[in-house]
Amino acid sequence: MDLEEMIIMHLERYGPDCRWMLARRLLGASGYRPSFDESKVDEACENLVRKGLVEVRSIALKRGPTSSVKPWLKNRAREGHLRRPRCFLTEEGRRVAAQLRHEAHP
Repeated sequence: MDLEEMIIMHLERYGPDCRWMLARRLLGASGYRPSFDESKVDEACENLVRKGLVEVRSIALKRGPTSSVKPWLKNRAREGHLRRPRCFLTEEGRRVAAQLRHEAHP
């Protein structure tokens, strides 16, 4: 399984993620050090975007009521910062992920 296929399977299984996290947590890996070279992950994501399988979006944090137990969340909600750009699977990307899943587990 090449890196692009692994990214598609990760996004399908774990949901949208930023490239920084993809390099560290690809398919459930753990640890702070990258499991994969970040530049290769960036290249693979750019290829997937060009193919139309992945789209990259920045989403603002929810600006609703937050817990008083986590005041830093309240501050971030007030400021309305954007999150890191996330990679999302497109409809075509979800089809490819389903096909890869069926090939892996016939």
